Amino acid sequence: MWETLPKSLSTFSGDIDHLFWGVTYLMGFSYVVSMLVIIYLLLAFRRKEGVKAQYIAGESGKQLMLIYIPLALFVCFDMYIDTTTAEVWHKAKMELPAADVKVRAVAQQWAWTFVQEGNIETINELHVPAGQTVHVAMESSDTLHSLSIPIFRFKQDVIPGRIITGWFKSKSFAEIKAAKQSMIDRYNNRPADDKFARELPTDDAESASFDIQCAEMCGVGHGIMAARIVVHSEKGYAAWKASEKAMIDEMQDDSADAEEEAAPAEEAAPAEETHGAHGTEG
Repeated sequence: MWETLPKSLSTFSGDIDHLFWGVTYLMGFSYVVSMLVIIYLLLAFRRKEGVKAQYIAGESGKQLMLIYIPLALFVCFDMYIDTTTAEVWHKAKMELPAADVKVRAVAQQWAWTFVQEGNIETINELHVPAGQTVHVAMESSDTLHSLSIPIFRFKQDVIPGRIITGWFKSKSFAEIKAAKQSMIDRYNNRPADDKFARELPTDDAESASFDIQCAEMCGVGHGIMAARIVVHSEKGYAAWKASEKAMIDEMQDDSADAEEEAAPAEEAAPAEETHGAHGTEG
């Protein structure tokens, strides 16, 4: 079954979809009507033998109606789009609700680095809890990028020299999981000769993963700058954080042990050199 848009899984994604379809229907209607009028004019006023061309100044009442009625419609369409866009923009971009989770996202050619509270760092993999407000502080270490999470309708250009904070809040974990299962079912029911099919990332019972992409041409590796967002249940997110924290603590302990082992060797080195010098003098 053909799907027009990815699943809508954030608190403001429905508003963005409504705006998208509103603009699409209005512009589609305008396009179809305009084409029909043009085709009619081309057929009705085509060149005919023995018939002189008319000079139409557009000054009669009917002719003026053909100008002002479409103009009035387009003004109304534009006002509707502007008003709706302003409401959605304010909700998704201008408001910044209190954060439950804060993440730092660093873009580079051609990967994403996500740093979370507790100094947990992941490459091309953003982990968030379902149903909580997530702040993402975005920055770039080289050129223009754009962080796009299609299922949340989240998209923000990432600009060198600036830190831009955006936010999203997913729907409940049950809705997230159901949407992912629907995507898996669609994928499994694809035609056997679908040569563009790819394997979907595997999820456990407490998580569901979706695509992240760079939506700004950022160099020759732009096409491979893919990542994923892993949405966890509350239990799954706590377990993931605990696992990552334990790994960090273990690495720090190993590093401290290595430094302690290296310290006596560094202290013994000058004593050996001194002994050698005395032996030479003797």
